[in-house]
Amino acid sequence: PIPIQDNRATVASTNIDKTVVNNAPSTSVVGNKNTISTSTAVPTKDNKGFIGSNNNVNAGIDLSVTIPKSVAGIVSNVQGNSSILTEKHIFQLESALPKTHQCYNWILRYKLAVSGASLSTLLHSARGHSQLLLVLKDSGGAVFGALITETIKIHEKEKYYGNGTIAVWSFQSGTLKFYPWSYQNSYFLLTSKESLALGGGGNFAIYLDGDLNKGSSGLCQTFSSPCLSSSEEFT
Repeated sequence: PIPIQDNRATVASTNIDKTVVNNAPSTSVVGNKNTISTSTAVPTKDNKGFIGSNNNVNAGIDLSVTIPKSVAGIVSNVQGNSSILTEKHIFQLESALPKTHQCYNWILRYKLAVSGASLSTLLHSARGHSQLLLVLKDSGGAVFGALITETIKIHEKEKYYGNGTIAVWSFQSGTLKFYPWSYQNSYFLLTSKESLALGGGGNFAIYLDGDLNKGSSGLCQTFSSPCLSSSEEFT
């Protein structure tokens, strides 16, 4: 998935829950029980799923999900602790992702409850990976995020970068709403030591401050997306 998968981030002193996940290819050989699974992360014992604190009882719901695909013999694997995504969320997200980003394992790269409330840590965890899912949950209970198909860069000066496969999404009344590029502008991704933002033109689709303490979301031209969070200013 585009994978910032279990892609979520959170603010420790607040209820913003943010996590970054990346996907490692998972290809099953038809007619063979062996599965090829590659990952840049330290693998779990079965080399699949989230890399995280599986022994942390406070980390959230324990997930062990296999997502079957329409292509014979190919599945996506999700394993690990999640305080945000349910199995229903995962199935909807997988189905909404572009075909080129499906059939991947979801591997946890950052979790606020484990890594601490730091944007620099979140960005460092995501660097070197060009398929990321960012998943957030604010204090109002809204679950939303972004698909980032671009290697994260830290710019000293504000400078947009990215490509047209970057998208944002949110769950509304339990149903996923996916917002791809609208072609209205090219304000995809903006990252610095002080903030992370997606979209532009009117408002950011998602904005997070350097302490992961506050954020904002509003009507955004880049993705023709509405406010994704429970309110335009969220914690």
